[in-house]
Amino acid sequence: MAARANVRVLSFPEFDQFAESLQGFQGQYFITKRQVQEWKLQIIDLDGVSIMTGQEGAARIFNGVGKDHCFHVYFVLDGQGDVKTDGRALGTSDVAWTVPQQAFHTFSQGPIRWLNVSIRADLLQAWVNIHEDEFPRALLTQSIVKRACAATAELERIVGSLSSTSANPRESALRLAARQSVLDATMRALVPLGNHDASPDRAVNRRRIVDRALQKLEASVGDAIDTAQLCNASGTSERTLRNAFQAHFGVGPHNYVMLHRLHAIRERIRRAQPCDSVTSLCSRFGIWDYGRFARAYRMQFGTLPSQDLYGDSRWPRSAIRHGDVQ
Repeated sequence: MAARANVRVLSFPEFDQFAESLQGFQGQYFITKRQVQEWKLQIIDLDGVSIMTGQEGAARIFNGVGKDHCFHVYFVLDGQGDVKTDGRALGTSDVAWTVPQQAFHTFSQGPIRWLNVSIRADLLQAWVNIHEDEFPRALLTQSIVKRACAATAELERIVGSLSSTSANPRESALRLAARQSVLDATMRALVPLGNHDASPDRAVNRRRIVDRALQKLEASVGDAIDTAQLCNASGTSERTLRNAFQAHFGVGPHNYVMLHRLHAIRERIRRAQPCDSVTSLCSRFGIWDYGRFARAYRMQFGTLPSQDLYGDSRWPRSAIRHGDVQ
């Protein structure tokens, strides 16, 4: 059976029903003022990474604890009055990081809207192994509140795409690509991913790194390749790989993969059969956010993928398969 993201949107008249539906941690709400709106919760499950977007209906206190094997990254999107976590102010430019089985205490002086990303421990560890030069190991055992290193706009955009029916990834490979996008955007808000030179004891031949990464990329045309796979193929960390690509191409590995994928899809479109559709061709390359892909394609080539596939010069109109993405 084809895998897909599990998206649930829930509304509650009472705060206790809202609290019972939270995932990844448990605790107790105490409302401190009269409720002024409904409590709402959206949950997106991506097999080890769970995204919750909550709308709270009143000022409240919450005492909670993260469940075993689950890390949390928590953002306040907007709200009324002060919000504090473990005695520290938590504004819309901040991020709270909570480790498994550690208690935390929060309060808000009015209704707020928030976003929480729960990350299974093994997935976090895999991410940390790739970003070993940049992730402070102390964060594996320490909960903190700090200024976010990146805005939540990209993460909110991804969540919005996953929430829409048209962009909901149905194939397992696409679902994994979506999960990786969420994980990368979340962690970029938590830790600074700078473009620094590697320390001397980690220095490697950049030409060799690039060659190995490109060999992996060319051997995997049609697969959903991400930076982690290129790191594994080249035997280096993400920072060193990024520096090597910047030195050789002027762009990082992620942007290079996107460019490579766009050109590969364009070439496949130019060799398509009348029965092919844009979505079927995109799916073979791990594309799940079709709207964003169409915009990137047009920015790169000046036309929409549907125009290149369905142009009058390619197929008679009777042979065109309609009802596809732009």
